[in-house]
Amino acid sequence: MLTRPFTRWLLIGHLAAMPLLAENSDSLAESLIKLRSEVETLHTQLDDAKDAYKNQMKSYAMTRSDLEASLSREDLKIKQLEQAMVKTKERIKTQSASSAGLKPLLLEGLDLLEAQVKTGLPFKQAERLAQIDEIRTQVTNDLIMPEKALSRIWAVYEDNLRMTKENGMFSQNITLDGNERLADVVRLGTVMMYFRTSDSRMGYVSRAADGDRYVEVVDPAQKEQIATLFDAMKKQIRTGYFTMPNGLEEQN
Repeated sequence: MLTRPFTRWLLIGHLAAMPLLAENSDSLAESLIKLRSEVETLHTQLDDAKDAYKNQMKSYAMTRSDLEASLSREDLKIKQLEQAMVKTKERIKTQSASSAGLKPLLLEGLDLLEAQVKTGLPFKQAERLAQIDEIRTQVTNDLIMPEKALSRIWAVYEDNLRMTKENGMFSQNITLDGNERLADVVRLGTVMMYFRTSDSRMGYVSRAADGDRYVEVVDPAQKEQIATLFDAMKKQIRTGYFTMPNGLEEQN
């Protein structure tokens, strides 16, 4: 049996511990509230991440669907073009059969054109020869009707004929010191051609018997003559009297 003093001592000890328990309870409650807040935040972030993932997957699915639709359309176009090509080739063969005699004449005309370009001024030769080769390939492989090929060949002949009557300034690649470089050129019909590079090197095309070549002039007077010609062409002055270096003198 507890005595009265001991009972009082227990009561006093209990009362003394109550503030400490209360303080620990408050701290625990705050920790729980903080943890619940963090859990809710993480839960919200997880939901947002799930929504973003779903939206991204939906976007990928739509993109894939669009790409598949585009591929299907392109495949259809390719098939349609292939069918059209087959029909065109058949039509060309059918119509060419009645004018088969034109084919050798067309090829002969292309050979003459090619020789004319190769022996003429080196004015845009690569482009002009490529045009002739394209027509020759189409004629050889029956990819063009003879009548249309004849029209294209005649147009090339007319271009060459027009060149003999025209003077003008153009840009093209030239070979100087063994190196190819872009330059401005003035073509005087199909007789002479002069050049000027971006670093003011000037000269003319030498029409020698062993082939044409680009000759640079160093004489100040000749450089001034060429500069005067280029300035006149730039001002659209295409006729007049000019004293020029003569590359034709080197033909032997």
